[in-house]
Amino acid sequence: LAWEDEEKQKITLIEKRLKAECTCLLYNMFTCDDFERDPGFALDLMEDVREEAHKIGKLHHFNPVKILEQEECVAVRFLDRQHAVDCVRVMDNRWYGGRRVRACLYDGTFKLRASSHKQTYTYNHDTIHGDSEEERLE
Repeated sequence: LAWEDEEKQKITLIEKRLKAECTCLLYNMFTCDDFERDPGFALDLMEDVREEAHKIGKLHHFNPVKILEQEECVAVRFLDRQHAVDCVRVMDNRWYGGRRVRACLYDGTFKLRASSHKQTYTYNHDTIHGDSEEERLE
């Protein structure tokens, strides 16, 4: 039994590592005030990031773009590690909304939890959803 648990832990670590290797983080694309000033800001940001990321490579099929307000970044998950590396190369030091974007590969040191307690924003299968907590619970 202990051997099986150890093997499951190894598989989980490998899965986390693979997920991290295919994810690019884009910092300095927004401030929390942007969401308060413009209710449509999150959807615009998601669409802009998705369009640029699609030019670089194939995105993961489930929630490939997430706004992480707590970490103040946007996570972009590709199917291939090289595309994530290319995303860092293409997006680092670009300008977005008057801010210089900083891009890096995700190192797996924190969980990729989408958005804040008020709203969650995810891009999935050609649609963008912005659902308030209340709407999701109904």
